[in-house]
Amino acid sequence: MDIISIIIFVLCATFVFPALFGLFELKTTKLKAIIEVEGNQITIRKLAVERFLSLKGSTICTTSIVRIQFVKDPIGGACITLFNESDGAFDFWVPEHLMKGVKSELVSACPYAQFVEI
Repeated sequence: MDIISIIIFVLCATFVFPALFGLFELKTTKLKAIIEVEGNQITIRKLAVERFLSLKGSTICTTSIVRIQFVKDPIGGACITLFNESDGAFDFWVPEHLMKGVKSELVSACPYAQFVEI
């Protein structure tokens, strides 16, 4: 019985777990899973669980955003900070390969905001 358990564990570790991780990664790193622009509202999903299950996320009004800051991190992608009129800030991380897509979405949604890259 122990040898069967070991064989099942090795097969799962070799085939099943990497396939599930790949599906999870594929669904959570799409542009629409991270940011959605609907009229004058931007919906941002910060967490991977929100992206995977298409949960509500955080909604921000585009007219209240005055500054958008992009900080590139060589290890973890990019941190994007949205500053509003009342000096509040909202941070979220995106993978490096989606930074251009997120930036273009924000440029079209917030044309009057100041863009800063660090």
